[in-house]
Amino acid sequence: MKVVWQAILVFVLLAVVGLQSGPLGAAEIGASGSADQKTPIDSASREAQSRTLVREGLRFMDEARFEEAMGAFDQARQLDDENWKAHQQYLESADLLGKLEEAQSDYRTRIEADPCDVVALTSLGHGLWEDDYSSLIEAEGLLNKALDCAPGDPVASLALGMIALDLGRLREAKELLKTASDHSDTRAEALAMLGFLHHAAGDMEAAKKVAERLIEEDPESVDALFILAYVYGQDWDFDQALQYLDQAEKLPGHFPDTLEGRLRINHYYSQYFDYPFVETPSGDIFTEDDAKELWGYYDRILSHNPRHFDTLVSYGAELAEWGEEERSHARLDQLLEFYPDDPVAQMYAGMISYMMEDYEAAREILESVRERMPDNLLAIHFLLYTYYRMRLYDECLLLAEETLKTYPESERAVEILEDIRSMKEESPFLYGITKRGGATLALQALLGGFLLLGCILAVVLWTTLKRLRSEQEEDFL
Repeated sequence: MKVVWQAILVFVLLAVVGLQSGPLGAAEIGASGSADQKTPIDSASREAQSRTLVREGLRFMDEARFEEAMGAFDQARQLDDENWKAHQQYLESADLLGKLEEAQSDYRTRIEADPCDVVALTSLGHGLWEDDYSSLIEAEGLLNKALDCAPGDPVASLALGMIALDLGRLREAKELLKTASDHSDTRAEALAMLGFLHHAAGDMEAAKKVAERLIEEDPESVDALFILAYVYGQDWDFDQALQYLDQAEKLPGHFPDTLEGRLRINHYYSQYFDYPFVETPSGDIFTEDDAKELWGYYDRILSHNPRHFDTLVSYGAELAEWGEEERSHARLDQLLEFYPDDPVAQMYAGMISYMMEDYEAAREILESVRERMPDNLLAIHFLLYTYYRMRLYDECLLLAEETLKTYPESERAVEILEDIRSMKEESPFLYGITKRGGATLALQALLGGFLLLGCILAVVLWTTLKRLRSEQEEDFL
């Protein structure tokens, strides 16, 4: 799943803490993905071992041991073909290692043998979307084929909902994710995605409610903890936000998202620390050592797969937030070099340009993205921010009004609209001179006023001089 950074769309598969030992513990899992199975095991045991392997694989991912993680996920999918999480994580780990095409070939072979192999259709459909935007048509085709073969299939609905969410098609995503949330096997992930959806739309209260409901059903949901951390961070309740991140750090599948979360909270804190009513957290939120650890993790991924989409996006955005603009530009250039025609890549490039306060570049990119993806709310929000920062208030008003016709729940559009309208109604002069171009017009008006005053004074002076001269002539005569 492509990462949406501003509030955004963090994806970590639901995982519960596994046993430290078991029939297929970490020590017995090799990078090759083979396991010594000397005796037959029943279906329930195979499912349990498959779930244990997924948890072990997530722990390997946290430690950047990607080869071993891929081996664990491979074993898990072979033990239980219905374990969709194992298939999904297997393909995601293959993507990190630059082996996605090779991993996908197995599923293509299965589909050739059975065009209605729903597991293969859903796994390959999701994997193709992870690979590149150019594969979108094929990915959606495979997932819709899965729904034709198995109407209402929750895994296909979840995957299609995630794609729609990434593309900013929020209404479509909401319906698909609600369908997936009605099934126990996909409920946790679907609820998490609904929480991210509300967060992306700017509806923080709805995002909080979904996350709290998910926590009640599964106290070890990493996704729910991240949602709550971001929501509380944006509400300036930094202590509570950090508590949720601390909880997430104890669970498998949390890295690097917990460090990303700390950097995000640090960014919120740095924006508002001047305000006396903000409660300051104790200790450092995100340190130089944290930065080195996070950049090292990204560098390791890029050493395996230099074109890994999510990593290039996250790396570029987080370097920008940390003030490393030159390095951020380098990652941005890589992203656009590898994905020159991908509107999702361009959207993130616009967002990162905004974060680096290069508003002219952000505007150009995001306006282009909006032409290609007119319903992408995330791109619209950042374009609104860009117009606002550039003091293009008329354009901002128009875009906010158009957005609310389609997405009345967009709190960000409402806030910007109310702020500009208030400024325009209460201080029209201030509105006029602060908006872009307004200062120039005000200066021109001021100069015009001085010119007019000068003309009046000249006429008065000339009239006075003429009168004095007439009086002198009369005295002479």
